[in-house]
Amino acid sequence: MPKLDHKFNRFVKNSWVNFTSRYGTTVLHPQFIVKNNSQFAIKLAKKYIHGKLLDIGCGTMSYRKQVEPLVDTYVGLDYPLTSKAYKTKLKPDIKANAKNIPVADESFDSVLMLQVLEHIDDPLAALKEANRILKKGEYLILSTPFMYPIHDSPNDYFRYTQYSLKKLFKDSGFKVQKIYSKGSFLEFWLQSLIVFSLIRTKDLLWAKSSPASVAQLLIMLTLICFYPLFNIIVITLIPALSLLTPNLPNGFPLIYVAVAKKP
Repeated sequence: MPKLDHKFNRFVKNSWVNFTSRYGTTVLHPQFIVKNNSQFAIKLAKKYIHGKLLDIGCGTMSYRKQVEPLVDTYVGLDYPLTSKAYKTKLKPDIKANAKNIPVADESFDSVLMLQVLEHIDDPLAALKEANRILKKGEYLILSTPFMYPIHDSPNDYFRYTQYSLKKLFKDSGFKVQKIYSKGSFLEFWLQSLIVFSLIRTKDLLWAKSSPASVAQLLIMLTLICFYPLFNIIVITLIPALSLLTPNLPNGFPLIYVAVAKKP
């Protein structure tokens, strides 16, 4: 049974990676809402990145095609066990812990850390290391979730407010240029509903069958059928609603995106 469970989880993981590589930026993807907000980090990065770029926590390098034309050299780094889990053709150029990167001081002109800080058990050590390998006067672009479900268990350690990010940057030697909050409460609610329905469906398919579990499964499958509609609502209705309250503070961001400079 454990072997079968492992094979099932591996199949789900590989299927998810393949689906994301094809449809990750479309309304067909269940994480479209958070990915749509994460694209802001890429648009922002285009103003700052150049030269030799290090993408810390690159994963499947889903942003590589967008940023590679803007730099002279793209270098992807990921944790060895994490990179091993992805069955993709592209592999990280450096397999190492973000807290101990095997390169010389000031080796890079630009650094990306996109949706990875929450998976590092010692974020201050990782940011100090990013500061070490970055040249003086250059920039780190970082994004991290705030209002988002637990994911990639058991390696999901933290959620950060803008205030904790400012302190981490200061303590690691960076100077904050700007921290942006992206995503609204409605986006958080819809994204959570979509992720919940998918995770619960997976759990119910693997659980022992009963009338109650079958009923729950039918409800979850119904919700899944509607998630492309939820995504369409996000890109049509929410921008219009935000115009009605443009200056109100956002206490429910999906993610934070930050620009920090090494003095």
